[in-house]
Amino acid sequence: MEKYLLDHLDNPTCLGTLLCCHTGLRIGELCALCWEDIDLEQGILHVRRTIQRIKVYRDGKGYSQVIFSTPKSKKSVRDIPLSPDILQHLRAAARKPEDFVIPGKNCSYAEPRTLQYRFRTILSECGIEYFNFHMLRHIFASRCIALGFDTNSVSELLGHANVQITLELYVHSSAERKRELMSLFYL
Repeated sequence: MEKYLLDHLDNPTCLGTLLCCHTGLRIGELCALCWEDIDLEQGILHVRRTIQRIKVYRDGKGYSQVIFSTPKSKKSVRDIPLSPDILQHLRAAARKPEDFVIPGKNCSYAEPRTLQYRFRTILSECGIEYFNFHMLRHIFASRCIALGFDTNSVSELLGHANVQITLELYVHSSAERKRELMSLFYL
């Protein structure tokens, strides 16, 4: 999938998906991300808002409405240092500061549900069985741990309220890693 994304970086959805693979952003955070939130000089992505569609009721009828709000928790408002590789791709694709990184077709931003549909198309074109966009966070966290990141840093990058969430939900030790660790054990 990463090769496909790199080959289609002119498509903002592919760039955004690649960005999530390298930062662990939530889908709502990605959809709310504007170019002004990315400091291309310092190489830092600022997570300051999220987008979601909620159900509201007026006059006894239910409607859905898109809202922008602060992220999930206080720790979800965060700064994420960007790798040199992803920073290079972002610099090449940068637009006006007020533009959304992932634009919509009929408005200036893409909704999470729309991005999920676009992601399904990417997976299909790559010949990959469908999985939810949120799994990119799991993959990011697992890759970080496999590369030797400490759990506290991974938790902060993901914007978790505490490290326990990261340990319970996102860190999955591989059989290879367990074997490697057990080889260090001596009698």
